[in-house]
Parts: sequence; structure tokens; C-alpha cells
Amino acid sequence: YLNWRDDWQPEYLAIEYQGVNLTHRYGGTGDLIVRSQGDTWLLDIKSGSYYDTTALQLEACSRLSVPSLGDPMPVVDVDRLGVLDLKPDGWRVVEYIYDRDETFRMFTHLADLWHWRKSKPVRMSE
Repeated sequence: YLNWRDDWQPEYLAIEYQGVNLTHRYGGTGDLIVRSQGDTWLLDIKSGSYYDTTALQLEACSRLSVPSLGDPMPVVDVDRLGVLDLKPDGWRVVEYIYDRDETFRMFTHLADLWHWRKSKPVRMSE
């Protein structure tokens, strides 16, 4: 992490931030939002595996608002999203490039499915 920090010289905008999206009824915690190299990045810090579906998590975190005493305030608009992959022998940033609106639409479908299952709309006989 320290090597990445020294190389990127980030301006930290949010660290381990918690937020909500009231429209789509979900909340979560984002790892890191930084400004570096002329862009604002949302980064998920990983030291193990990550997959293409991490894009769902990244996109959901990019659309969180921070609760406040009044209306929730947007966290920060981000330009780029990725994983900060930390390994014992070094680091790399893996940028996720995708259709952001389509990916968020898929995330909201999954969130709707989760809410539907939690409401127990289907009962099965024994």
C-alpha cells in the first residue's frame, strides 16, 4: 500500500465511507476515493481474488450518498473505477471499463431480487 501511495501521490477524498441509496434501497461501504493523475478514482482494495462482477459493487458504491442531518449528500463524482490489488511483492490498479448505466441496472435487479426474497413471497408446504 505504501508503495502505491508513494507512486500515485493520491489526494484522499473518502476512506471507508458508508452511504445509502434511498431510491434503490441499499447501503454499503466504499473503500477509497482518491484524486490522482488528473482523475477521480473509486478503488476497492483487494489482496485476494476479484472478478468481473466486482463492477457491480464498484458501480453501486459510486452511487451512494452520505446520510446527513438534512438530505443525503452525494459522496463524490468519480471518473474511473477499479481495484487496488495489493500483493506481498507489489501492487497494481486494475481499471474496470464497462457501461456504467447498464451495470447499475443489473445491480438494481439483483437488489430487487434480494428485497423480494427477504419479503418471503413464496411459501412451500412441508
